[in-house]
Amino acid sequence: MDGNIGAVRPGFSREFAYSGGSMSSEQVLKFVVKDAEGLRDVVLSKADGGQYLEKGLKESLSEVSADTVYEVVVEDFSGVSSLLGGGEITAGSPDIVILSLAAEMERLKGLDNPDDDVAAVRADLVAAIRRIKEELGAHILVTNVSTLDPSNPVFTYHGVEEQPWTLRGHRLNLMLIGVSHDEGISIVDVDRKIAEAGGDRAVVGAARYSEVGCQTILEEIVRIVEDYGFLDDRPIMEQVGAAAGGGS
Repeated sequence: MDGNIGAVRPGFSREFAYSGGSMSSEQVLKFVVKDAEGLRDVVLSKADGGQYLEKGLKESLSEVSADTVYEVVVEDFSGVSSLLGGGEITAGSPDIVILSLAAEMERLKGLDNPDDDVAAVRADLVAAIRRIKEELGAHILVTNVSTLDPSNPVFTYHGVEEQPWTLRGHRLNLMLIGVSHDEGISIVDVDRKIAEAGGDRAVVGAARYSEVGCQTILEEIVRIVEDYGFLDDRPIMEQVGAAAGGGS
């Protein structure tokens, strides 16, 4: 074997290439982003199909650590229930999977059994997380939901015909905190970051973000990836939650 080929850190993929007649290896960090609405413009540069940003996720990561090749694949996503069953989770073998909760908002519109509706989403999300971990061995980041809907500023909840976006978002975000505790996955706190970025100036609609909002969320994703240890030479932190004995 060629002497240029060394060990790849756990949590990374390896790709091989020929250069100057000999085989060498590259350390590759692969992302799959399951995009319900809004994440495409967060992670992709304009050159790669995003709407706003000159530098997307892979360009931003390269600025922090240039020793790794970054691959970002965005896939359409109808919700966590689509990850259950017998089909493939994704066509590739990602190191990090990013999921959005925005698609689940449609499941919470009804007024009859809101607690049951949230419990059903939670059960599907936990099952999807465990399947991803078991079959792909990937780290998982889940974006919560911005509770700001500029088209529908609710000031009273009496007499509404369906649960407003704001209330559905709060229910989902609270549920996600419990899932993070139990399963060890990380939350990309979109709701907090959008608020810090100024609210209205960071969104253009429910779960749709302006250039300011996209940049703010992107920076949070980069921070989380860096905190795990993917961007420097140290052990990568595992995702172990209380349900697997990772804490009480």
